[in-house]
Amino acid sequence: MEFQHGGLETYLTRISEPYYRGELSKEVRRTGVPALAPLLHSVLDLLGEYPERGVFEFTFDFEAGKASEDFARMQALVLLSRLDALRLERCSLSPTDGAKSINLVEASSGQQQMLCSMFGLMSELRNNSIVLIDEPELSLHPTWQMSFLDRLSSVLEQFTGCHVILATHSPLIAQSAIIKGVEVLRMRPSDYVTTATPLYHQAGNTSVEETLVDVFSTPVPGSVYLANELFEIVTEGERGDKKALEEALARLRQLSFLYANGEEGLSHGQDLEMIHKAIRLLQLSNEAPDENFSDAE
Repeated sequence: MEFQHGGLETYLTRISEPYYRGELSKEVRRTGVPALAPLLHSVLDLLGEYPERGVFEFTFDFEAGKASEDFARMQALVLLSRLDALRLERCSLSPTDGAKSINLVEASSGQQQMLCSMFGLMSELRNNSIVLIDEPELSLHPTWQMSFLDRLSSVLEQFTGCHVILATHSPLIAQSAIIKGVEVLRMRPSDYVTTATPLYHQAGNTSVEETLVDVFSTPVPGSVYLANELFEIVTEGERGDKKALEEALARLRQLSFLYANGEEGLSHGQDLEMIHKAIRLLQLSNEAPDENFSDAE
């Protein structure tokens, strides 16, 4: 490790100069010494006295009563490793069934984070627990985001009566939740909360683009999803009764509002024109144009 408790502030100030490279130097320049130094002091306190040989050795078994301490120490080591302030020589995961150990040094930072999170959660969980998780997608590859809920479920299966509240900005995690039938709540301004439910699709067929639109109100310019959605809405509106037609027009107006209030750009303009054409088509099929709609929407 490149620094100790003594003279930490001096060391951080020295490496903050532009000609110093490395992740720690970048972090010092980004956050500043006054903000970073207390964090590193707390990290060093977790690791204990600096060893004479400069090598830390830890064994984590996550026993009940020690799990929080072990998990915090593991997070401290991961942080120092990401800052290039500590070189991780070896980190092995040894299964209890005697199978071959796995060297976690070769795992990505996202995989390491996933393992730390799951180990920490499993060691702390009890029956009838309430679990709060904030943005688990950070540092996770999209593949791991898609499988996050599966891995979380495998942990929860060991317990009964547990409830999980998860906050995320990941459409992949939200999509996975909808497919699995997990309730997804959309947060809106002024504390307005609604349940996200696909309007025209079965939950098992929900796409990422549909999740972006329906859950995060974030349209994807020039997407194939929009073209397919417009085709399906118009088809159902034309083939259905008066109520089906009204529901189709309402959905089209929602899309028109969403795309009109998104980021400006040629793609959004083309998308809006497609939506307006769909509305006009349904109005003509009803033989009674909707006077409340205009191209200015």
